[in-house]
Amino acid sequence: MGKEAGGLGNIGYTRDDLKRYLRTKRERGLKYGEAGAMLRYFEEQKLENPSFFHAEQLDCEEQITNIFWANASMLMDYTYFGDVITFDTTYKTNKEYRPLGIFVGFNQFRQLVIFGATLLYDETIESFKWVFGTFVEAVCGRHPKTIFTDQDAAMAAAISAVMPSTYHGLCTFHIRVNFMKHLGNYYKDGSNLPYRFGECMYEIEDENEFIMAWDAMLKEHKLETNEWLCGIYACRKKWAKCFMKGAWTAGMRSTQLSESLNASIKNYLKLDHDLVEFFKHFDRVVDEKRYNELRAEYHSRQKLPMLGLQQTPVLIQAACIYSPCMFVAFQNKYDESTTMVILDQKHTSMHVEYSVSHYDGGRARRLILNPITKDITCSCNLFEQEGILCSHALKVYDMVGTKFISDQYVTKRWTKKARSGGSVDCKGREISSDPSLSISHRYRRLAPEMVRLATRAAMSEAATKLVSSAMSELSKRVEMLFCGEIDEITQNSASMDLCKGIQVQNAAGHFVTPTGLKKRRGKKTKKVLRSWMDRFHRQKKNSRLSEASTPEMSSESYQPIQSQTSSKCLSSNNSVASFSESNFGSSPVIHSDMQSCRMPGEAGITPQILSAHNIRIQDRNNLPLLLPNDPVSKTKYTSFTEFLMTPIVASVERSKSSTLMQLSDEEVQLPTI
Repeated sequence: MGKEAGGLGNIGYTRDDLKRYLRTKRERGLKYGEAGAMLRYFEEQKLENPSFFHAEQLDCEEQITNIFWANASMLMDYTYFGDVITFDTTYKTNKEYRPLGIFVGFNQFRQLVIFGATLLYDETIESFKWVFGTFVEAVCGRHPKTIFTDQDAAMAAAISAVMPSTYHGLCTFHIRVNFMKHLGNYYKDGSNLPYRFGECMYEIEDENEFIMAWDAMLKEHKLETNEWLCGIYACRKKWAKCFMKGAWTAGMRSTQLSESLNASIKNYLKLDHDLVEFFKHFDRVVDEKRYNELRAEYHSRQKLPMLGLQQTPVLIQAACIYSPCMFVAFQNKYDESTTMVILDQKHTSMHVEYSVSHYDGGRARRLILNPITKDITCSCNLFEQEGILCSHALKVYDMVGTKFISDQYVTKRWTKKARSGGSVDCKGREISSDPSLSISHRYRRLAPEMVRLATRAAMSEAATKLVSSAMSELSKRVEMLFCGEIDEITQNSASMDLCKGIQVQNAAGHFVTPTGLKKRRGKKTKKVLRSWMDRFHRQKKNSRLSEASTPEMSSESYQPIQSQTSSKCLSSNNSVASFSESNFGSSPVIHSDMQSCRMPGEAGITPQILSAHNIRIQDRNNLPLLLPNDPVSKTKYTSFTEFLMTPIVASVERSKSSTLMQLSDEEVQLPTI
C-alpha cells in the first residue's frame, strides 16, 4: 500500500490503526454472540433471496446444537442433479471439532456441485436423523435415488429411517483404506489377498460366483474368523458390484467428491475462525465451484467436440446432445462396439434375443430387443446404472439399421440442456439463483408492450390523452405499491437489529430466542490405526536415528570431587542446577533446568563424575532423567536420539553436610527425553 501511495506518509493510517479496525470489525460482527451473528447472517441471506433455506435444532436448554442451510443455487442444483449424492463428515471446522457435513453430487460435466451443508454438534443417530429429515424438507420431499457414505453405523441407521426408498452405498475408497489398516500385513510376500478382494468388489457380476470366490479367498488365507471381513461381508449389498446392478449410481462408487471438496475448504478455513468468518469463507468455496461450472459451460458452447468418424449419424447426434465429457464416454462405447460380435439370435413373437461378446472371447451378454418400439435391455445393466448405452446395445442397433439414439435412452442429466426447466422451493415459489436478473427479465417483457401501446396511441389525439391519463393513474398505483414493499423491507431490517427479534422453532413447535450456541466439551481425539508396513518402517527409522545420534563414551577415569568452600557459587534462586535429597535412597539428586545457558567462566560437571559419586539427575517435576552410564537408566530407557549440553553451576546441598563445593570446569551431557 505504501509503495502504491508513494510512501507510508500518504496512506492516511498506520499499522496499529489497521489492526484496531479489523478487531473492531470482527467484534461488531459478533455483537450478539456467535448464535446471534449466525442467525443474522441467515436472515440477511433470506432478504437477498427468499428461497434461502436454513434450520436450527435446539436442545432442552434452548441452545443451538445442529445447523443446516442451503441457498437458492444449491436447491436448483438438486432439482437437476440430485439423483445421486454423497455425504461426508470427516472435515472438522474449528477448534471445537464440530463436524461439517456437506451434501455433494456432480453435474453434466461431472464436476462437483453442492446441495446443502450442516454443522453438527455430534455424530449420533438422532443428529443424523434431524439432518437428513431437514435436507428432505428443504428439497420439497424429493428423496435421492442413491446416497454414498462411509462405514458409519449411526449414519446408516438414520438413512434407513428417514429415506427408506433411497439406496445406501458404501464408499469403496474407505473400504480399501480400512482393508489396509486391518489386513495390511498381507500386502507383503506377494500375497494375492488384495487382488482377490478387489475382484470381489469391482469385477464379479454374478451373486453366486461372488459367494464362491469370497469363501475360497477366506479358506486360502485362513481368515474365516476375521472380525473385519465378517462385518464387511454382512453389508456386501452396499459395495459389491454384483449386488448393485439394480441401483442407479451415475458412475459413482465413492465419496471422492466430498474428499476433494474438503481439500478446497482447507485453503480457505482456519481453526480459529468464528461462525461469521466461517460462513463467508464457505461461500467463497461455493462460488469457486460455480465458476468452474460456468467456465465448462462456456467452453462447451464455444468448442466443437472431436468426432472419430465424421460421417457417423449416431456420433453426430450424440455430439449435439451430450455434454463434452459424456460425448467422449459415448464415443468410446461406440468404438468398443466395433469389436463386438453377435454369437446367436433367437426370434419370439414379441422380442428378439441376442448373444453378444467380444471378438476375442470374454463374457457373453444377453440382449432383448423389441423390433417395433426399439426398446432394448442388456444383461450388463450399464444404462440402468449410468444412463448411457453400452457397446453391446450399440452393436445390435447397428446391425438392425438403427442409426440414431431413441429419446428414451438419452438421459437428461448428461445433456447440454440438463438445467432446462424451472424449480420450486419448499413453499412453492419459483427459485431464482439471482433475483436481480428477474428485474431485467420483467423489463424485457414490459418494454415491448409499452412501446407498441405508445406507437398505436400516437395515431390519435383522443387515444393519446386516454393513454396519458391511464399511465398517470397507473404510476400512482405503482408508487403506492412500492411504498408498501419498502415499509415491509424496512420493518424486516429493523427487526434484525435486535437479537431478540430472531427466533428459532424448538422441538415443541414454539418459537423461542436461542440462548447461544452449544459448545462441545473437550477435544475430540481419535487414534489412527496404522498398517503393519507403517509401524515397521517407523520402528526401523527410529532405530537408525538412535544408532546415528548416540555418542561414544570416553573411557577416561576421573578423580573424586574435592570439597571446598567457594564464594563464587551462585545462590539457589539463580543456579542452573541444585542438589537435594530424593527417593533414590541416600543418593543426592540434581534438579536440572534444561532451558539454562552456559555463561563464560561458570563451572560444570561431567556425567562420569556424577556416576562415580552416585548422584542422580531429575527435572523440576521430580522425574528421573537419563544418564549414559547409569545402569538403572539404561534398563528403563533403551535408546535416545540426541544429547543436550547443559551447564550445572549452582550451590550443592548434600544430605548430611551444607558444604558448598566448587565443581570442575567441565560440561555435563543430559539427554532430551
